[in-house]
Amino acid sequence: MIDTSTWKEFHLYDIGFTNYHGIRQKKADRKEGDIPLLTAGKENQGVASYISNTSSVYTDAITVDMFGNSFFHKGDYAGDDNIYFFINDKISDNAKLFIAAILNTNNSKIYAYKEQFRQPQADVLSVLLPATS
Repeated sequence: MIDTSTWKEFHLYDIGFTNYHGIRQKKADRKEGDIPLLTAGKENQGVASYISNTSSVYTDAITVDMFGNSFFHKGDYAGDDNIYFFINDKISDNAKLFIAAILNTNNSKIYAYKEQFRQPQADVLSVLLPATS
């Protein structure tokens, strides 16, 4: 068990993350390609299909879906309107993996069909991290 008694809560915006919201992409509007399209769900880390539409493509992002499922996605990804992208180009991929794992553990317990993760929650999303003075 990890001792988190000295960890502190940080809003993602306070540690350099900017959040973006995916856009609605009806199946009829999707053009086949090689950019992974994310949607809500744990299976295949949310990858639903591959498209060539580039209107909402983000790189090396932590994502949170409407159910609180969180992943770090290395490379370019697009997302539908159930996906929130958290971008920070100044921290390492390992740090993003760590943050995504913590978010997934916490948020997947909170958000489900009744209580969904949406823009108000994305704007104030926080994470408990190791901290020293």
